[in-house]
Amino acid sequence: MESSLRYAGDSKSLVIHAKEKFPLNTFTHLQGHAELDTKIGAPTYLCAMIRQYFPDVCSYPFYNNLLLVYVAIC
Repeated sequence: MESSLRYAGDSKSLVIHAKEKFPLNTFTHLQGHAELDTKIGAPTYLCAMIRQYFPDVCSYPFYNNLLLVYVAIC
């Protein structure tokens, strides 16, 4: 899990960011990303997406890191 704490000086609140990748199979994973504002006590950003990589296509020099995003709910 990737996470960070950020302090917003203008609103004087602490914001917690978190991102996690859950493998579904070899070339597909579910990625979740969220942000929680401690001043209001509620999430200010939520996102979940399924990502799939195509390594056969990526072997060609002009298709570096080809990625297909199936579902993005943000």
